[in-house]
Amino acid sequence: MTPLAETLALLKSLPWPENQCAIQEGRASAVLRRGRMEATVRSAADGLVDVVYEPALHETARERVRPAVAVKLVLAIFHRERLCRVEVPEA
Repeated sequence: MTPLAETLALLKSLPWPENQCAIQEGRASAVLRRGRMEATVRSAADGLVDVVYEPALHETARERVRPAVAVKLVLAIFHRERLCRVEVPEA
C-alpha cells in the first residue's frame, strides 16, 4: 500500500462526522475538501506524504509526515475557522 493509499484508508476509517469530506483522488495525489478548507496529500519518499494547504491567502504550506500524522493534520486543517498555520500533531 502506498503512503497516499494508507492515508486515505485511515481517513475513511474514521467515524462520522470526522471522515466527512470530499475526496478527489488522482494517481499520485488526492485533494480533500470540507467546507472552504482544502488540503492536498501527495506520496513522498520513505513512506511519507506531503500535506499541502493554504495557511494564508495566496500562501502555501507543506508538511512531510507519516500517514497517521497526515490524517491528524488534515483534520486540524478542516477544523480551522479561518486561514492560519496548523502545528504538526504528534504521532
